[in-house]
Amino acid sequence: MDAKQQKTFVGIVLIVVLGAAACCGLTVAIGAFVAWQEAQQLAGAPDAGSRRATAQKPPPDSEPDDAVAPPDDSALRQQFADEILAGLADAGRDDYVYQSATYDLVADGGAQISLENLYDEYAARDEDQRPDFVDRTIRGFFPQEVPASWDRAAPDVVVTVRDRIFVELLAIRSDKPLDVLQRPLSDDLVELVVYDGPDSMQYLNEDHLADWGKNADEVFLQGRKQLAARSKEPFTSPAPGVWESPWADNHDIGRAVLFETIRKLKVKGDPVLFLPQRDHLLVTGSNDPDGLLAVADLVSERLELPRSNTGRGWRLTKQGLSPFIPGRDDEILTVLRVDAIAKDANEQKKALDEKYAKDGTDLFVGTTLFTDDDDGKQRTYCVWTKGADTLMPKAEFIVFVDLDMPEPDRVVAAAPWDAVMKKLGPKVVPDESFWPVRYKVTTFPDKKTLGVLGTHPFFNRNKE
Repeated sequence: MDAKQQKTFVGIVLIVVLGAAACCGLTVAIGAFVAWQEAQQLAGAPDAGSRRATAQKPPPDSEPDDAVAPPDDSALRQQFADEILAGLADAGRDDYVYQSATYDLVADGGAQISLENLYDEYAARDEDQRPDFVDRTIRGFFPQEVPASWDRAAPDVVVTVRDRIFVELLAIRSDKPLDVLQRPLSDDLVELVVYDGPDSMQYLNEDHLADWGKNADEVFLQGRKQLAARSKEPFTSPAPGVWESPWADNHDIGRAVLFETIRKLKVKGDPVLFLPQRDHLLVTGSNDPDGLLAVADLVSERLELPRSNTGRGWRLTKQGLSPFIPGRDDEILTVLRVDAIAKDANEQKKALDEKYAKDGTDLFVGTTLFTDDDDGKQRTYCVWTKGADTLMPKAEFIVFVDLDMPEPDRVVAAAPWDAVMKKLGPKVVPDESFWPVRYKVTTFPDKKTLGVLGTHPFFNRNKE
C-alpha cells in the first residue's frame, strides 16, 4: 500500500470510528457518581458517564426486581470481529488487533476501527446476507481513488450533511489540521461534499480541488445539483402532517440542504427537519402539535436503527436552518434534544481523554450526566471537583464535590448553571477552541461561596 492509499485508508477508518458513539441509559445517582469519581482518580477506572451500556448502576429502587437481562450476543460479536480481521488480513492489513473491552480493532500505526455500529448492521441482517455485508465493509476500507479528472469525478460528487460534532471529533483525533471541505448549515450542523464510490463515500479536500482546478463553491454547487437529480421521487407521509424521505440510499439526511424541495411540502408553519438516521429525513410543521407529537415517536423509532444519528431538530426559515427548540408541551422532543446535546459533549470528552492520555496533558474532562428531577423531567449536570483542573461541559446544574470530606458529605453544593456563573463567573474560563464549548476551572470555591450557592433540594434528597 503506497503512502497515498495509506492516507486514504486511515481517513476512512477515522470516519468509521466516529460512527460508534451512541447515547443511551438511565439516570445516575449522586452517590454512585461520587464513588465513580473517586475510583476514577484513585484507580484510573474507565469513565462511566456516557450513558452507554457501561454507565453506573442505577439506584436499587429504579429497576424492577423482575428485570430481564438482554440476550447474550457475545458469540456473534466475536464472530463478526473475527470475520472483519480475516477480511483485513486478506486485503493486506494483518496488523490489526482485536480489543474486546472497547470492541475496536487497533493497528500498529494507531489507526482504529470501531465495530459497534457495523455490528448492529451485521446482526440485523439474515444469516445468509452477512458474508456479503462483511465483503462490502472490507471494500469500503479500501475505496477506489477519486478521479483526477473533473469530468470523470463530477457525476459522483454529492453533498451530505453531518452534525458539527462529526468534524470536531475528526479534528481532535487528527495529528494535523483537518483537511475536509465543509461549510456551516447552522451552529451545530455542517455540509460536506463527498465522492460517492460504489462501496464507500470519500470526503473531499483541498487536494481534490487542486487536481480539478475548481474552487469550493463550484464543487458544492455540483454536489447539490447531483443530489437534487437523485431526489425526484415524492416524500412519503407516515403520519398526518409528517413527511419522510423515500430513498434509503445513504444520502437521505444530506437532502436537508435541498431547501426548495422541503419548502414545497405542505406543513403548518415553518418546516422542522429531523435527521435521526442516515436513511431517514423527517419533516413536519412548527405550528402542528399533532405533527410534532407524531414525529417525536417516529424519530425515537428511527434512532433504534443501526447508524443512528441525532434526535435534535432544525427549523427551516427564510434565513436557512437553525436549531429547533421544542415547546413546553413537546416533552419527547425536549428529551431527544437534551440527549443529543449531551451525546455531543460526551463523545467530545472521549476524544479529548484519548488525546490527553497520548500527549500527557494533566486535565480532567468532565462528563455530562443525567438525573430525573422531582417532576420526572430529565436534567443534566456536570461536576466541579476540588483539586482537579477540569474542562467542564455546560449543563443545567453544577455539582461541587470535595473528595476530602467523608463520603456522605462529599457533595458540598449543587446549583443551577446560571446561578453559579453569577457568583463564580471569573473563575470559569470558556474555551471556544472546543465545540461544544468547554469551561476550564482550576480553583475550588471557598466555603462561604459554596454556602451561598447551597445545595439544590433535589440533589440534597438524592444524596441522602
